[in-house]
Amino acid sequence: MLRSELIKILYTSLKYRDTNITTSAEVVDIETHAEGVRVHLHNGNIVNGSIVIGADGVHSRVRKIMCNLAGELSPEHMASNFHGIFGWADTSDLPIERAVFFESRGAGAVVQCLGTPERLRFVTLKPLAETVTGRKRYSRQEMEDYAASLADVAVCPGVTFKDVWARADKDSARMLNKEEGFMSLWHHDHIVLVGDAVHKSTSVNGLGMTCGLHSAAVLANLLQGLVAFTGQNPSVEEVDEIFSRYQQERQGEVKPVWDKGYSMIREVTRNSWLSWLWDRYVLLWVDMENFMKGIIPSLFLIRYGNILSYVPFVGEQGSIPWLRWLTAIEQ
Repeated sequence: MLRSELIKILYTSLKYRDTNITTSAEVVDIETHAEGVRVHLHNGNIVNGSIVIGADGVHSRVRKIMCNLAGELSPEHMASNFHGIFGWADTSDLPIERAVFFESRGAGAVVQCLGTPERLRFVTLKPLAETVTGRKRYSRQEMEDYAASLADVAVCPGVTFKDVWARADKDSARMLNKEEGFMSLWHHDHIVLVGDAVHKSTSVNGLGMTCGLHSAAVLANLLQGLVAFTGQNPSVEEVDEIFSRYQQERQGEVKPVWDKGYSMIREVTRNSWLSWLWDRYVLLWVDMENFMKGIIPSLFLIRYGNILSYVPFVGEQGSIPWLRWLTAIEQ
């Protein structure tokens, strides 16, 4: 789904948004001092606070300002090695099984799609000719040319990408570069980064936003504990210690997921005999989604999920319990 749609869902569902959220307020500068931060907005307003959490994505303005304050002469940045089209199509007249996630490969690209009763949401990813940094805006013609290169790729049994593209909503579809990056500097002084601003992978493994949400949960838990222990005005040293613990914990959890996503996108878009052999003869006989009845992903990924430990709730658990849920109950 488009990020703009997700933001709309979150914003319209939030209570007190009119008093707690300032929209159209681009950050242009951040000052830090002993008691907190002073944030300068593009509209001329100044906002005072205790800390700044930069959750402003892959092109993070907060990250750039923070690196400058930290004296980084060559600030880290994200780079793009892949690009693709994100969109949806009205495929009600096509024989596509609903509520099934499809992934197909061809022409050096990977196509992922999910059918709902009303539409098919899809994403394509294909290597760029060379590594690109910074933003890139593609024209409608460039998007059409890209789509034409994938015309004969089957997205699911009996349906090609050409069939889907002919029914796609071209006005909402977007062709974008897909950045990747894993930053080494996550915080400085009263500023800390979270989500895509520090760890960004392509969408091929589908865990980017999930990792961001878990990072936010860890940071919220640590900040809640800091305020409960020190009060509303912790020292710079205490804040720095919390930010360091947050980075250390999340680096250890996110890096293996990021590394796997980094390798996966290159494996599925590589034109090699091994990839061809895997697609043609192995995957036909292996149901990857139901392999070992989901025990492997549960053991090595899902059970380690983070929760907001300070929010009481009654949760359900399956045969493999969440580790941190049990810890929260014990506390």
